Amino acid sequence: MHDRGYVPNLVGLPWPSVPVSAATRKAAEGACASKEPLIPPELDSKKNPHYAAQFHQEVLCLNAGGLKVTELPNAEGWNYAEQPTMSEKQSNKLQHDCQRKAFGGGK
Repeated sequence: MHDRGYVPNLVGLPWPSVPVSAATRKAAEGACASKEPLIPPELDSKKNPHYAAQFHQEVLCLNAGGLKVTELPNAEGWNYAEQPTMSEKQSNKLQHDCQRKAFGGGK
């Protein structure tokens, strides 16, 4: 259990989450905020002035790769346009490759 009494409900963990009050949750999240992994600046819409255009390129790549998705307004994410026909492993690889292509300068 987390030292602040909050256990997040993460898939795959061997223990159940513990119900906590909103105040306890907020305190725990605040205490642990400095331990969260940093988002690369390229993937941070507030730090990357080209984020929306790059995100659009990522969505185009996903669709070209066979994962049919629709872009949400303001590049806030995407939704499946239809049920994926590829395996989860293939989908994850395509998402990784497209994100890398769009935000990593094609690398």
